[in-house]
Amino acid sequence: MRFWSKSVLGLIVAAIAFGAVGCDVAPSRIAFIEKLAREDRKIARSTRSFHAAIIPLKDGKPADPGQVRSAYQAMEKTLKDVQADMEKQLPPASSNSGKPFLIAYKEYLTGQQQILTDDLQPIVKKVEEPGGAPAEKWAFINGMLNQAVAKDNADFALLKKAEDDFASEHNYMVQTMEAYFKAQAEGKQ
Repeated sequence: MRFWSKSVLGLIVAAIAFGAVGCDVAPSRIAFIEKLAREDRKIARSTRSFHAAIIPLKDGKPADPGQVRSAYQAMEKTLKDVQADMEKQLPPASSNSGKPFLIAYKEYLTGQQQILTDDLQPIVKKVEEPGGAPAEKWAFINGMLNQAVAKDNADFALLKKAEDDFASEHNYMVQTMEAYFKAQAEGKQ
């Protein structure tokens, strides 16, 4: 009985020491791409309430400035959380293209931060301005949204190149989300 207690204590001490060193284990290639996809979905989901909060202006109705500000802050928090998580992320050890893919994703996140600051924050300020017809505000907002989409598409093109290189190295097929869900529904994946 005494031997068992010392062994368990030794394992606990070893586990604590191993955890204290902070040895992170590189993820598998699949775990890596799933992690990036999961983080990207978090960001995408965080934009829904912002869109819903500003869309009344498109229909000529006022938007609630408090809802718009709150939705913006939620997007900002989500992006900061993802960026912090990605700072700790390791690329897969068995991949030459994993590190460039991770770097490209971090650069993409930097671009997302710039879009938040340069394009979406002015939308919040415009909604918060007193007075002004909803149509006038929407004209400004629509222009800023188009600018944000153009920046996002340019940033995504660079990320897509890194993703394609990763997929090519590891013989993965890159699919759109729609194609993936359709294949799953049909039982092909």
